[in-house]
Amino acid sequence: MPEFLYHIKMSWIDLLLLPFTLLAWLFLSWDAVDRLCRKKGWKMRDGIGMIIWVIVGLSCGFYIMDLFNLI
Repeated sequence: MPEFLYHIKMSWIDLLLLPFTLLAWLFLSWDAVDRLCRKKGWKMRDGIGMIIWVIVGLSCGFYIMDLFNLI
């Protein structure tokens, strides 16, 4: 077993809440980036909007996982 798995301090409540929290953040970040792109006149789906959404979504997802002591 990998050594990093020995340091996970997660309760069953965290285990249940983490997927819902990550999905909620994913949709919230999509809406925020979509509003920014419309305001600036950028394309969301085939342009810089997708790049911004992926970067924001991943970085905030990692932050949320850090809050749940998974990283």
